Amino acid sequence: MGLGVLGRGQRIHRPHPLGTQRRRRFSSPPEPGTLACEIPGYPDSLGLPLRVQFGPGHQRPFFYCAEEQSHPLATDQRHGIDEAKYHAIVDTVMPQ
Repeated sequence: MGLGVLGRGQRIHRPHPLGTQRRRRFSSPPEPGTLACEIPGYPDSLGLPLRVQFGPGHQRPFFYCAEEQSHPLATDQRHGIDEAKYHAIVDTVMPQ
């Protein structure tokens, strides 16, 4: 199961030498962004500072919390979650 999120960021085009994008997974450094939605199970996540990693034009960007963040979402993103936390989130998002 994936969980979609919305983020606000600014994509800045930076020219690259020919062929660089094919050799590297990401063609530009991460950009600052802001989480534009509240994530169920993570109170006060709206407005959380993010890093946005843009890839080639056909790929979705990756959103991740800045390393200095102490928000529970940032902690879970860095260290992962156990099965109980996973089920708690699923139950919040998809109540039976």
